[in-house]
Amino acid sequence: MHRFFLQQAREVVECVDFSPGSIYIFSAQELPEKKLEWDLCDNVDTLFIGCRVGKTALIACLADGGAEQSMEEQFSDIFDIDLHPIQFREICAIVSYRSTLATRTPKHFVIEGNPHKAHQLPLGGFSLKPYFQGWSDETYSKFLAFYLGEGKNYFFQPPDKVMTWLHDNSGNPRFMNFKDYPVMPKNIGG
Repeated sequence: MHRFFLQQAREVVECVDFSPGSIYIFSAQELPEKKLEWDLCDNVDTLFIGCRVGKTALIACLADGGAEQSMEEQFSDIFDIDLHPIQFREICAIVSYRSTLATRTPKHFVIEGNPHKAHQLPLGGFSLKPYFQGWSDETYSKFLAFYLGEGKNYFFQPPDKVMTWLHDNSGNPRFMNFKDYPVMPKNIGG
């Protein structure tokens, strides 16, 4: 279905009143070297992708039927800041981990035509189960370590504390100027 939905670019398919995936668009900081302004993260198993190009950061779950978009409120205070590369990777870890917790597989039907009309059945169906399984800070911190290029998980303190660069200790969004914090995730080729 994912390849089928990509045909929207050629106007062969029209998605009627739904989006086959979820996407977040953030602002990113300009960095001193252009080669540092490119970053790509993915999780092939869940069709998650994150891409930072210049001053734009895109994060998407390409086949979740829009389930991830329901969690957009979590990032509402972050949309107003220009992300540091570490913060971009932290958001990638959050969205990628949450994509593994999905409890629904979107179901679609297509009406043949020019263009083909694709429809999605209600994501919740007849189930009262939440869209995502329970969150585990310990498991999430392993995703964070992976996306930051750390071999060991330095970011989790039992029972439920995980390091964050998105918010300060008071819960306010944190702007990290790259000039003041010239640190990159370890697994970015430069």
